[in-house]
Amino acid sequence: MMLINIFMMVTPVDIGLLLLLSIGWWFWSKRNWAAISSLPIGYAHLLFAAHLAFTLFYYAYTFYSSTDAWEYYHDPSFRGNASNWIGLYDTGISFIFFIVYPLSQVLGLSYLSSFFLFSALGFLGFIYMLRLWEVVFPKWYTLSQKWEKYLLLLIFFWPSLHFWTVAIGKDSLSFLAIALFFWCLSDAKKRGVGLFMALLLMLHIRPHMALLLLGSAVLAYFIHARLQGNWTIKQSLILLLVLLLLPVFTWWLLPKVDVFELSLQGIKDSLVAMQHRFVDTTHGLDLRELSVPERYFTFLFRPMPGDSQQLLGYALIAQNILLLVVSLTALGFWIKRPHWPGSMLTWAMLFYFFFGTFIFSQALSNLGLIEREKMMFLLPWAYFFSFMLLGRKGPIGKGSQSET
Repeated sequence: MMLINIFMMVTPVDIGLLLLLSIGWWFWSKRNWAAISSLPIGYAHLLFAAHLAFTLFYYAYTFYSSTDAWEYYHDPSFRGNASNWIGLYDTGISFIFFIVYPLSQVLGLSYLSSFFLFSALGFLGFIYMLRLWEVVFPKWYTLSQKWEKYLLLLIFFWPSLHFWTVAIGKDSLSFLAIALFFWCLSDAKKRGVGLFMALLLMLHIRPHMALLLLGSAVLAYFIHARLQGNWTIKQSLILLLVLLLLPVFTWWLLPKVDVFELSLQGIKDSLVAMQHRFVDTTHGLDLRELSVPERYFTFLFRPMPGDSQQLLGYALIAQNILLLVVSLTALGFWIKRPHWPGSMLTWAMLFYFFFGTFIFSQALSNLGLIEREKMMFLLPWAYFFSFMLLGRKGPIGKGSQSET
């Protein structure tokens, strides 16, 4: 009955906005899809429908459980002085309120309409992700074997990837920024403006992730130049500039991740505080009892059987078991015929995934929060799954990893 009452609150504006977004997608995809992806347009429409289904599910879910999305829209205590919109401008949580305020307070859009807009931005991230796959794995769908197609399609329909990218909040915008960043990095010379926009967006949402993206790309740039034998005075000057700017970035960033003392002890104390923050919650873990490899496995693959007794928990358990199986399968293909990164993009993905997941695994103890933060690494994870599966033959070809 409550579920019926929730959707009885739908307004004509909600329906009109949904129709506008759907019709816009239909005409844009009909005109442009064949030129940007080998994925049949029918599957693209199915992807749109799946994303919409998760949007409606998450929207209804927020009426049953406390979520950030509900607070962003409804809780005035988070907005501060509601009459001063400019005063909300800041990074992190404040930036989301800065975005939501004109939607709810000026335009008067409903909670559901605001959901639709954030969900549309999350879906735009999937468009850039698909475009990236077409750059790195040309014609990946049409040239793949039948069972490979199903596995690769599973990547784009992965439940957690949709669940966390449909709601009002930081996650939909984070995914868009990550997908846009790596797509632009695949041809950085032509898409420099896009790279800057992706970093700027992430800088407003999660500054530490913007630094991780930028740091991974810079490190990949130097590694790739060194391995290719292209190290010149230009690389030396850029490296010097990076080393000079690094202390400034560090000084600015550390307080934003709750490190208030610029020292090894300060970082260690902050890490311990983050480990303890969610220990007493329903799905909290005491990281002090786990070794470094156990913490890393926890971040990547838990919850596992026995970790949760809730319906969504069981769904996450099934998904993580499948993720473990798929990852081991892809790793098995790579072990049989190993092939190493040949492009700056692949190195950047590798550094972003490894450093990011390792750092988060040593700090986060709450399983729900882990699932949410892990979303930011599913794109490079899927990339390496595709790299291991398709790199041995087929669409990726022998030299396609070096053209970017």
